Amino acid sequence: MWQNGAGQINARMEGTMKKRWFKGKRKIVTLIGMPTARKTSIGRLVAEELGCAFADIDDRIIDHFRVSGVQEVVDRLSAKDFALAEESIAILTAMTLPSPGIIATGGSVACCKKAMKYLKKISRVVRLHASLKKITERIAKHPNRGITFKKGETLPDLYKRRKPLYKKWADETLSSNGNRAKVARKLKKKLISQGFVS
Repeated sequence: MWQNGAGQINARMEGTMKKRWFKGKRKIVTLIGMPTARKTSIGRLVAEELGCAFADIDDRIIDHFRVSGVQEVVDRLSAKDFALAEESIAILTAMTLPSPGIIATGGSVACCKKAMKYLKKISRVVRLHASLKKITERIAKHPNRGITFKKGETLPDLYKRRKPLYKKWADETLSSNGNRAKVARKLKKKLISQGFVS
């Protein structure tokens, strides 16, 4: 059932992609970064203030598999099947989200090359960066976040492995170490100055 769920969303994505392959950038901002970098909360806040669409990839995974949290999907699927599902949902979201819009990705989307190539093609990719110390503190408060570790991998290992990927895909980087509202205001100001909204 779980593997079928990953395969079904991939088939849906492939079918939609044949019909709707956007070749140029749209007014979409994709937020990437480590778990607890505050992509969802900051993205949602900015979207509300700008009156634009918002989508959270983790929420869409939860809805697709009809579970209470991403951790359950991570626990039940193989790493390969989870990556397939996450990649497919990220691309589907980017293809169907109204413009202007903001997408908050899961922390591991940056490891999905196909998804990131598409997101980079049609959106502006903003990396929300937090220090390892901050990430460690935040995850300690919310441990069941559905983080996809490799076998034997620690959080510092994961941070080190993903950091170059976030840098590679990002068009720009904002620190999310500080106050959430201040980071949101900074992102909002940047988007307005770049003509993201009229």
